[in-house]
Amino acid sequence: MHFLIVPITLLSFLISCHSKINRVSTVSDNSQAALWSNSSVSETTINTPPVLPEKFRVLKLNSELMKKKLSAIHSNDSGIVIEMPVPEGGFIRFEITEVSTVDASLLEKYPHLRTYSGKGLDEPGATGRFDFTSGFHGYLFTLSGSVIINMATKEPSEYYICYYKHDSNQIKRPFEFDADSVKHRE
Repeated sequence: MHFLIVPITLLSFLISCHSKINRVSTVSDNSQAALWSNSSVSETTINTPPVLPEKFRVLKLNSELMKKKLSAIHSNDSGIVIEMPVPEGGFIRFEITEVSTVDASLLEKYPHLRTYSGKGLDEPGATGRFDFTSGFHGYLFTLSGSVIINMATKEPSEYYICYYKHDSNQIKRPFEFDADSVKHRE
């Protein structure tokens, strides 16, 4: 009898955890919905050089709200929770903290050079790196693969694309190197 109860209990637990993770990662609260919204390709011209992935999700970002959320990290020295989009739809919540990658004196002169690190809350083991320089940039490491969030246009705008790194055409380009064109110091 005990041999039957343990597998059934374990199976029930796994099903419960899986449904909770899926529910959390695809439902967003009102503050997050105002941050990211789905968009269509017809609303913008997608021209992200040099990478245009084969499959991607187009989103609009409320840039002012994102800047406000990220600036809240500086004022209280604690992390904040922000949902980041994933290519197949839905979001993963990340606890985001500031990570200094440049000297403090440079940050005083150029405060827009701040960078951030994220730890997945809905997906254990997921991590991310983020910045908001000329626009928002995100790189997520998830169980499904590396996710890139980048501007959808050459110039900063509200449109972004979200895609898996393995869907990018950059990977399929052969590496070329012309040693004769490199000048050597003697």
